[in-house]
Amino acid sequence: MIWQRLMQKKMMLKINWNFSKKNNLTDSLDVEKKLNVKKANDQNLIKKSNIDSKTNNSFYYWIGGLFVVFSISLVLFLLKRKSATKKYPLTENKVVEVSNPSDDDALSINELFQLAMKDDHSFYYQFIKTFKDFDKTLLKINPTIKISDVEFCAFVKLNMHTKQIATIKKMTVGAVEAKKHRIRKKLNINSDENMYIWMSRL
Repeated sequence: MIWQRLMQKKMMLKINWNFSKKNNLTDSLDVEKKLNVKKANDQNLIKKSNIDSKTNNSFYYWIGGLFVVFSISLVLFLLKRKSATKKYPLTENKVVEVSNPSDDDALSINELFQLAMKDDHSFYYQFIKTFKDFDKTLLKINPTIKISDVEFCAFVKLNMHTKQIATIKKMTVGAVEAKKHRIRKKLNINSDENMYIWMSRL
């Protein structure tokens, strides 16, 4: 009986010891598990912050790149515009004198200008009536010149600026500049010579 009690006590001690060992092991596993979860969370946060910083950096690079491209485009546009004004130095404050023939049925320059601004179909007829030899002179220089080119030259002779011609003919400013360039070639006008002054001499 004593021996049985001793054995039971021993057994109880062994069970308690195993139970406490198991609890310690479970506790240490829980601690280890919590540490691993914390490490994983920390690593995820670090990765996320790295991704966020890379995204922010790439955003700033895109913004910087767009700014550089915009700046270069603006500079090129301004340089092109400046060279165009040097090539054709006629501005609003520099007016070319247009001689007005004193014919009874000829319209004044102002009346021709108003007809042109309204895109009136009688403009070309009235212009040729006022400046009788204008089209003939142009045809002598280049017999293949079109009526639309002669009409365009009439606008230039009336000292109309590129924007005004573009508005009348419903063209872009670039298209008007291109047409001026083609007419220069057709009429052999030097690139350093002002087209407006050249037309005013006809």
